[in-house]
Amino acid sequence: MKKIYNSIILGVFLLLTVFIGAACSDDDETGLNKYPAPTITEFYPNDGYPSSIVTIKGTNFGKERAERIGRVYFGGIEAKEYTDWSDTEIKVRVPDNAMSGNITLWIWKNSTETASEFTCIPGAVITSITPNPTFPGTTITLTGKNFQSFIDKGLTPADVIVEFKADEGVVTSTCKELTATTLTVDVPTNAIGGNVSVKFGDLQKITGPELTFAGDVKFSFMDYVETNGSIKVADGNIDSTKDGAYVIFKFTAPVTGLFDVYTLAATMKDGSSLNVNIGDNLNVLRSQELNAALTKEVVNRGNWTTDTKGIYGPFSLKAATEYYLKVTFLTTSGSWVANLHELGLVFSADQTQTPVND
Repeated sequence: MKKIYNSIILGVFLLLTVFIGAACSDDDETGLNKYPAPTITEFYPNDGYPSSIVTIKGTNFGKERAERIGRVYFGGIEAKEYTDWSDTEIKVRVPDNAMSGNITLWIWKNSTETASEFTCIPGAVITSITPNPTFPGTTITLTGKNFQSFIDKGLTPADVIVEFKADEGVVTSTCKELTATTLTVDVPTNAIGGNVSVKFGDLQKITGPELTFAGDVKFSFMDYVETNGSIKVADGNIDSTKDGAYVIFKFTAPVTGLFDVYTLAATMKDGSSLNVNIGDNLNVLRSQELNAALTKEVVNRGNWTTDTKGIYGPFSLKAATEYYLKVTFLTTSGSWVANLHELGLVFSADQTQTPVND
């Protein structure tokens, strides 16, 4: 019995030894031995703006950053973006709400901090755009604060780039004048409405307010004046359309100038098209013969959701005048036509064209 008891004790002891050894081995593999204490030898620059890049040099950072393993804090505020990470160098972007203080680095459960403090310079803020709405090709002024520090660092207007939304990506324009609280810039002719962004050299990039263009109008489908034929109007969609059906909207021209109408429509039927026309007399517009030049194909993309964009115009409109816009659904095959998903009016980029309603 005593031998059996001793054997049991020995077996338990051996199991504990194996378990503890395995645990130590795991800790060696994934813990302190795998992530030794880091050291920071230098960092630069010693001050910067939100979104600027800071380089940290030292040892034992790890060959690559793993989520929650490598973390950098600016005055206690954790950074969110790292542009480069190696065992001896980290490039990290200063977070928007960073605070001045020592930079702290955590590698797993080990931490260290810089010997000196990093100073956060208050970043630029864009508070307003004037005039807004505006037109492509005009000069606008962006008003804000904290521009003076860029000037003090030697930035000139040529170093400040403003990004505007475009049909594809962005278009840029160089600042014309820079003061402590304002910057002026020309709006590119191919810009569209949306938030503008400003790059102050390599020091900071910020997003400003939304810029709109005076001619832009997006129609709410439920605000239609009348329909005719087989057509179903809903919020955000016009469907169940058959050949010859139409819908009419009423609007007031925001400014005098040339405007293009755009449509986003989808179909599963070949031979589908939309005709768009504008007039200031509802009765005349109802019965007016369709202008073939204002009829655009809706491409069959095999479903009722993938849109074709159609551009119609330009139409000459006068500010503060009421107009009616008519969309007619047409087909050369079958009866069903297309689903209309968006309808809008935009100020034409080229104001020298001959209008279709001249």
